[in-house]
Amino acid sequence: MHEGWLFKDCPGGWRLRYRRNGGGYEASRDGERWERVPSVTEITGLLHKNLQEWAVRQVVGYLEGELIPGLVLTEEEVVRILQGASQAHRQAAKKAAGRGTDLHAWAEALFRGEAPPLPVEEP
Repeated sequence: MHEGWLFKDCPGGWRLRYRRNGGGYEASRDGERWERVPSVTEITGLLHKNLQEWAVRQVVGYLEGELIPGLVLTEEEVVRILQGASQAHRQAAKKAAGRGTDLHAWAEALFRGEAPPLPVEEP
């Protein structure tokens, strides 16, 4: 009945199965209904695509703040704007990481029984 499959019991009541000849994993809670488990490549591909789109949005937002119709730019200004655009995603990530650090510090203080003021969010 289970010939050709390898099984593994996992935490939370899940059971994985894998075809001995390949073909990916399937998961089930009841051993009757099996659902395909996405591969690591599929998952990282989705994350990669979403991160690319986010990074492009950061560059576009940066350029919208720098470029004005009819504005004449010197070569140095063009270089400065392009360098800034190339770092826009890093600056946005750094800002988000800072907000995350502030929120974690607030939560830790709250769990210690302190009454910290809420972190101030920038506009």
